[in-house]
Order: sequence, then structure tokens, then C-alpha cells
Amino acid sequence: MDNNLEDFNYLLLYLVGDFIKSKGVDYAKKDHLLNEARIAAWKAIGDFKEEKMVKISTFITTCVKNHLTNVSIEISKNDQRSKDAKEAAPDDPYHTRRSGHTLDDLEFLLTMKSLLTPHEFTVFEMRFVQDCSLVEIQKSFDMNRREVEKCLRSILQKYSSLEENLNQTLTQRQHQTKWLEDLPE
Repeated sequence: MDNNLEDFNYLLLYLVGDFIKSKGVDYAKKDHLLNEARIAAWKAIGDFKEEKMVKISTFITTCVKNHLTNVSIEISKNDQRSKDAKEAAPDDPYHTRRSGHTLDDLEFLLTMKSLLTPHEFTVFEMRFVQDCSLVEIQKSFDMNRREVEKCLRSILQKYSSLEENLNQTLTQRQHQTKWLEDLPE
């Protein structure tokens, strides 16, 4: 049994190594691909039918190669998305995904809508609500990168101004509350 297991592991290592060399996949992803190969091999063992008159090693090899191809396509897509996101807004402190909207989010959106120009609000909505990249915004408005970044800086400046005003208002309310508490009864 140990000999069969060693042969099995050797086959998977060989397939992954061959795949990395032939497809030019990053060698750093070797462990991930090896785990994916194991998953595909175990699925292949479960799906194997002797009546098909195919050797099990041939069936496993075919299944693993197909699975690795699909996985590498997904890895490439994810790497490209990650690269696009980094290029899109490397200095963007608000470059995060948002999931779901609360009542506070809706109030914030209404506040921002009243604060920004219609064009700025549309860019704001695309960037921070819909999580569009700068490239997508550029294409949507037929703008160059500099124009989009200028618009985003204007939005962030207005947001910062709003934040300062809110902090001042909160501080004033705290002082008023303290002053009222200090009044003799």
C-alpha cells in the first residue's frame, strides 16, 4: 500500500511540475496546485468506472490536468483582478468592498448627494457603492485617469470637510451637555 501511495504522490508531483513548466504558472503556486491536484485525483478515483476499459492512472491524469487548467484560469483571473485593483487606486484609503447597506449608509448617501455635484455623486456612487475600478469609471465617462483622480480628490476633500463639521458639532454638543450638567439645580 505504501508503494502505491508513493506512486500516487509521485504522479501528482510530476503532473503539477509538468503543468507549471508547460503553462508558465508561477512556481510559488505549486503547493496550491498540488492540493488542487489531490482533490481532482480523489474525485477521479470516485468517478472511475472499470467497464470503460481505461487504466485508472490515465483517467486520473486526464482529470487532474483538466482540473489544473480550470484552476489556473481562475488563478489568472484573480491575479488580474488583484492587479487591476492595485493599479486602479493605490492611494485610495476607501478602496474596500461594501456588503449590504444599513440605514446609516443610506443617510450618508443622501448627505453626500446633497454635498456633491451630480457628476461627482455619480463617480462617488460608482467608486464607493458599486466598487467600480478607476478604469471602469474612466470608460463610463470617457475621462482620462487624471480627471477621475481629480474628481475623487474633490469628493474626498468635501467628505473631509463634512467630517470636520460633524466633529465640531459633536464637540459643541458635548460641551453643551457638560455645561447643562454643571448648572446648579
